[in-house]
Amino acid sequence: MTVWIVICLASLVILAIRLRNRGCSLGMPIAYLLLLDLNHVPGTLASQFSGVILYNSDETSIGIYFTSIGAVAFVVGAWIGNLGGTTASRTRREDDVFFRLFCLTGGAVLVTALSLIPTIPTLTAALYYGADIWLLPVILGLLASVRQAELRRSLYWIGSLFVYPLWGLLTGGFLSYGATTVAIGLAPIVMVARSSLKLTIGSVLALFLGLTVFVNYFAG
Repeated sequence: MTVWIVICLASLVILAIRLRNRGCSLGMPIAYLLLLDLNHVPGTLASQFSGVILYNSDETSIGIYFTSIGAVAFVVGAWIGNLGGTTASRTRREDDVFFRLFCLTGGAVLVTALSLIPTIPTLTAALYYGADIWLLPVILGLLASVRQAELRRSLYWIGSLFVYPLWGLLTGGFLSYGATTVAIGLAPIVMVARSSLKLTIGSVLALFLGLTVFVNYFAG
């Protein structure tokens, strides 16, 4: 299983390098592949290096095998999709205060409505995913602070981003939705970070922190 784990992680690195070189993405493909790896790689690591034969180890091996195939196919598809394309012009709206307030207020209103109205499948789904509009100003603020190399502002926006998973853990007991939000919020940094060395160090630290949280979360 070690080979398939390496393929999954290498696919994520190759995709990030490809998109950074093209400079025409907000990083959402990176977030998607990262979430795919998060769904399968940590559990496989636990099965591979626990020192004991865990329940359903054979199914885990088959699962990570197909995950590695999917990861490679996704990278190839993203590569083909960028062939012949031009670098997109970047319009910056990080300082648009009205847009930020609109997104934050809209997200708060939709979250409130979601908790008050009765469960109506289509309406509930629309409100649930529409509430994620609050994430847009956080991403824009984080991108602006990273571009300007302002560490304090970057930490502020990263802290703001982590409020949602912490809230979800305290109120619902689940981290899965919060992990999705964090991946989407941090993926654009890969595209705008100027120093590859700092990006690599930050990614390694984030990986270590993520695995630490994973181990303690499932142990609890």
